[in-house]
Amino acid sequence: MSKPKYSFIKNTKYALSGLKDMILTEKSFRIELVLFLILNFIVFVLPFKFNYKIILSLSLFIPLFSEIINSAIERVVDLYTTEYKELAKKVNDIGAFFGFLKFCGYNNYMDCYYIYKFIALMHTLYFKNKKLFSI
Repeated sequence: MSKPKYSFIKNTKYALSGLKDMILTEKSFRIELVLFLILNFIVFVLPFKFNYKIILSLSLFIPLFSEIINSAIERVVDLYTTEYKELAKKVNDIGAFFGFLKFCGYNNYMDCYYIYKFIALMHTLYFKNKKLFSI
């Protein structure tokens, strides 16, 4: 079987087809996608400096990436075997753990960031009386 020639248009169609399939078949991806859109909107509405907005926005991709990787692992396992096998279950569980770990790490990062911003805001308001979010 010969490899097809590279075409930016065809590869973009393949990528969009993969996105469509993830949206239609993966409930957890849909939930994370909705959260991604809502949180991105919030990030750009809040009065943070632009560079903070970009960092926060980019960090919101982490749970989406981990869910895509987990789904790909599960599909490869499903392609390999249709019957129940303990090793296949372990591979799926490890993929799920990867997504869970990324989600937990992502949340901890965001919590620390917002706690830092809240403390900085309180310091600014009560002690220095400077412009909000000027850190």
